[in-house]
Amino acid sequence: MLFSSFSIAQTANDLELRLMDYDSLLQKRMYEIIVDDYQFLQLIETQNGKYKGIIKHCVWKLDNEEQGEKLIEKKINIPAELVKKLMDDLRLNNFENIPECTKEDGCITDLNGTTTYFNIYTDQINKSVSFLEIDPIYQLYRKSTIPFPVIQARKILELTYNEIDLRILFEGFKSKLPAGSYKFGFHDMKIKKFGKPGM
Repeated sequence: MLFSSFSIAQTANDLELRLMDYDSLLQKRMYEIIVDDYQFLQLIETQNGKYKGIIKHCVWKLDNEEQGEKLIEKKINIPAELVKKLMDDLRLNNFENIPECTKEDGCITDLNGTTTYFNIYTDQINKSVSFLEIDPIYQLYRKSTIPFPVIQARKILELTYNEIDLRILFEGFKSKLPAGSYKFGFHDMKIKKFGKPGM
């Protein structure tokens, strides 16, 4: 069971979006999957063999110019057993060695769109790789020309979504938002009635 909480903060500071920083004295390994500025998945194995994880969804509520923007976020705690299973599965599927996606590989890197980040932190690894619109729904690549790094990244996402489907959880988060105008990533959204978004 996932346990969640809502919060609202009036801020324009990106630091509000951050989760826990990696500390090699406290954490053995930390994996993160981040979708633009609105979806965060953080998985941690501590040095004493404990596991914890959190999901964070964020949208910015657009008010009038005087009031500015309000960050609305939802945090979901992930059970330790699920964190351990997912971290072990990710490692077995080469998450720690996922390659960077470059133009030389045939990757598309120069368009505006949803970017997914994979961050890996261990006592020997500290890296972040990013992919533009890797979800197959975007159809950015033809099946015959999908670069290997994209194939690997999609495999990682599929494995993750089989355990924790961030897409479904984010839709559930949006369905509980009150009427108003919002933005997240490159998306603008208006909700005319409670929980009825229109893009």
